[in-house]
Amino acid sequence: MKFYFIDQNYSNNYAQLTAKNYKIEEVQVYENGELSTGVKFVYTEPYLYTVKGVKLADHYPLMAGTRLISNAVIEIFQKEGIKFGDVIPWVCDGWTDKKGNALDIERIKYYMLSPVKCGVLYDNDGNEIPASGPNLSNKGFSIDIDSWDGSDIFTFNNFGAYVATERVKEIVENNKLKNFTFKDIGEPWFNN
Repeated sequence: MKFYFIDQNYSNNYAQLTAKNYKIEEVQVYENGELSTGVKFVYTEPYLYTVKGVKLADHYPLMAGTRLISNAVIEIFQKEGIKFGDVIPWVCDGWTDKKGNALDIERIKYYMLSPVKCGVLYDNDGNEIPASGPNLSNKGFSIDIDSWDGSDIFTFNNFGAYVATERVKEIVENNKLKNFTFKDIGEPWFNN
C-alpha cells in the first residue's frame, strides 16, 4: 500500500483564493523538550473566502493546514466511494478577475475538507515524528499500518499533513482535478 502527501501545483497560475474571518491565537508548545510559544490560525464563522482570477482550481491549501475543495471533487469522491472525512461549506464573499471586474459568485462553491486523524508517521529509521513536525531533509517516511483506519484521505495522529492513498491519487489524476500534486511518503523529501 502506497501513501502520498497531498500538495498543490505552484506553477499553474490558478486564481488566488483567500480566506477571511480568522484570528491568530498564541499557543504554548513543547519543542525538543522545551516549552515555547507558537501561533495558531483559527477560522471563525461565517466561513468566507474571496477569489481573484478566472482560472479556478479544485483544491486550495490555506493557512493552518486547512484545505478547500470544489464541489466536483466531492461528487467524484462520493461516486468512487472514497473515505475522506467531513466537509464544511464555505461562502464566496467576492470574485473578481485580475483586473478587478466582479464575476458571478454563485458559480463557485468550495468546502473545507475535514479528514479523520489516524495513523502514526515515522521516519524511515523507525522514529516517531514529533507533533512539531518532521525533519524534511530525512530519507523519507513510513506509516504504522496497524494505526491506520482505512481512510483514503486523512491526517496523522502525530502530524497534520494531508495524506492520500494510491487510489485517491489515481482518481484525481484520471479525472484531471486541478491543483493537486502527490509526493510518495517513502521517498526523500528533497531530491539531492
